[in-house]
Amino acid sequence: RRPHNASLRASMTSVVLCALALAACFARGTLAGSCSYTYTAADGTQYAYDLSAMTHPEGALDASGVDDGGQTFYVNVCGVTTAACDPQQSVCLKATDRKLYGCGTLPSQQFSALAESPTNGVTVHYADGTKCGNGASRQTFVSVVCDRSLNDLYGVITNITDASCSYQIVMRSHHACPSIYNPPPTPTPCSVANINTCNKQYWSCVTSTSTTEVCKCTNKYGACLQS
Repeated sequence: RRPHNASLRASMTSVVLCALALAACFARGTLAGSCSYTYTAADGTQYAYDLSAMTHPEGALDASGVDDGGQTFYVNVCGVTTAACDPQQSVCLKATDRKLYGCGTLPSQQFSALAESPTNGVTVHYADGTKCGNGASRQTFVSVVCDRSLNDLYGVITNITDASCSYQIVMRSHHACPSIYNPPPTPTPCSVANINTCNKQYWSCVTSTSTTEVCKCTNKYGACLQS
């Protein structure tokens, strides 16, 4: 019985340790959740983005850039920064006095296609950062621009603008280039010529494929006579 009890205690200890490890992963943001987004245009065309390769592992260098005021911004798309903002953030700001300010949390992450054109890339919005003096929470819009010429890992920051605790960061990456899926062709409506080959009272012209039109008996009648 003693070996059995020892084994049971060991199993319970393993379960507890696994649960703690899983919780720690969530706390560090290593389980960042979905980093994929699909935008559907008005014409049905779908633009699928997958930025998961831009998320760096714990401890790796953040993508970083300096604005005109000398402030340094650190970004980890779909993850949390190595820069030690507290609480952890996806965008972290180091001011000129070396103080750190959160500029957007991972749970607040939202995607949208770039306004100019969905083929150009995707915008990732982060909110719920450290509060500013006016009480508003800092937020950041990270515009990830499609650039197939870059063989980057985590994206390259090319521009940063600051407007009253709302930050605009432009990054370039080949990971922001979408996969494009065109909608299936719309079946051509039945033409007058095809309808004339059918008995107008009992038959209707329908499309059996995207290109072929045939006459079929309408469900209203049990029998039809083709003219």
